[in-house]
Amino acid sequence: MTRRRFTLVACCALAAALGLAAHRSPAALGTLPSEAASLRQVPPLVLPRAMAVSSDACEFTFASGVLEAANMYFPQEMPVYEAVRSEPTLETACALSELLGEPVPNDMRASAPERFPTGSFYILQVGDLYMSCFLHGNDSVTWSNRKPFLRTPTREMDPAVGIDETAAAAHAFLEHTGLLPEGAHLTRVVSTRIAGRGQVVLVRSAVYRRFHNGFPEGIFAVGVNCDGDVCSIKRNMRDLREVGVYPILSPDEAREALSSDAARIEGLSRPGVFAEATIESVEMEYYDGAAGWDMDTIQPIYCFKGTASDPSRGIVREVKATVPAVRPEFVAPLEMARPGGQARGAASRNTPGH
Repeated sequence: MTRRRFTLVACCALAAALGLAAHRSPAALGTLPSEAASLRQVPPLVLPRAMAVSSDACEFTFASGVLEAANMYFPQEMPVYEAVRSEPTLETACALSELLGEPVPNDMRASAPERFPTGSFYILQVGDLYMSCFLHGNDSVTWSNRKPFLRTPTREMDPAVGIDETAAAAHAFLEHTGLLPEGAHLTRVVSTRIAGRGQVVLVRSAVYRRFHNGFPEGIFAVGVNCDGDVCSIKRNMRDLREVGVYPILSPDEAREALSSDAARIEGLSRPGVFAEATIESVEMEYYDGAAGWDMDTIQPIYCFKGTASDPSRGIVREVKATVPAVRPEFVAPLEMARPGGQARGAASRNTPGH
């Protein structure tokens, strides 16, 4: 098999990393706490596989100074969170509908099932609201009478004005409904243009995230249409409680794990084709899976991002490699994988609240 060569280059100057390190807490720079020995094992993260990765097929080369900078910035330990168990029911959907100004009629309430057979989601349409309620407090709502797109050339909107209007409309909506999860902050407004069938579809969303120990977790997105009306809500930000603070892999160890079965690599060409990848940033965030997945815990992961080239086809594409960050000695053995990215086993039953 042709070997793939990965080169990691610095995403910022070493001096910038030194400046960031100055803001780290003494605990992050010091030794691991003695309490770590008493931590219970957490369920293993089983990341959805974009492609199989073999240590025989990949060679990873790092530019001078990059891992040194990462070691200065990333902490030695991170909190791990349990997803607070909650199964959506008719009452869940009714309460959400009421909050959004569309009370569920009594006859509909009387005829609707109390819960769906799987217990992992509940779907209800009331008037113009289409609601999908998921586990752990996640919800998705769309308004059928509010189209989230612009048709050109019949209607256009100045992008700068549109971004400001999106943020303002989302803020007013969340102030009125109180739907924003505690601790979430607006991080950006995303604009996506999709061309097709003689028109351009413009979608704008205000994206909110939470931060734990300085690293992002969860996404709460509020879509706003060209009339300034909220047209969708998408929450993948679970109700959480802390399990404990866990030792994590160092950047050097995460680099080694890129060649293991624990890693997930996206964006590479098909197996057997030579690829060169330049990783332009090393980040850490919490892995949330999809909104409807039954996640036992929310854990930190390393993210290596950059671009990959395929000389055989002359193309360049984005590449992203992720590695679970919690040290393996604090992770329970994998039993049976299930949708949602984690295994349900003895360890998941022993976590608080199970």
